[in-house]
Amino acid sequence: MKPVEKHQAIDQSTGVSPNWLWMFFGFSIGLLIAGVLYIQNTNFFTSNENIHAASQNPPQNRLEPAPETQTTQHPAAAFTFYEDLPGFEFEVSGINSDINSNFSDSENTIVERFILQAGAFRLSSDAERMKENLALLDIESNLQEVTVNSNDFHRVLIGPIEGTNEMNRIREKLLDANIEVLARRMSD
Repeated sequence: MKPVEKHQAIDQSTGVSPNWLWMFFGFSIGLLIAGVLYIQNTNFFTSNENIHAASQNPPQNRLEPAPETQTTQHPAAAFTFYEDLPGFEFEVSGINSDINSNFSDSENTIVERFILQAGAFRLSSDAERMKENLALLDIESNLQEVTVNSNDFHRVLIGPIEGTNEMNRIREKLLDANIEVLARRMSD
């Protein structure tokens, strides 16, 4: 004969109900109260007098929609980024892309110089925090303050870096630390 475990025998003798039964009981009571309130059409936030007064006196003055004005703007006037970013080429790559396939020394005979941008922040404290995180990875960085469309940004820049192999090594190290970077090729 198998010995009976003590905790099973105690639970059956005390008559403790399972937790799901209490949850079902509470849900049923809440549903019952909600049904009664729905049937009585009671509103706790406004009194019945306010509802009747609002339905008897509809608003008299209605606003008419403003006439549509057509403004013609020259499309070239809306874009000024050609003037804002002279001398930079951007290479944007996804996180899952092959790092070495983006830039390689075998394709170029000239050693190129790169700058990696680890972020652009509105607050200088956020930029300083990123710079400290890069220092923990033994990567030297500097901060650059720029103004774009009358908004101040603090860029965290790494470099200049000589050659694509070195740039790819640093990018791989940063991606392993979950830091996305933007590679910028420096022009002469």
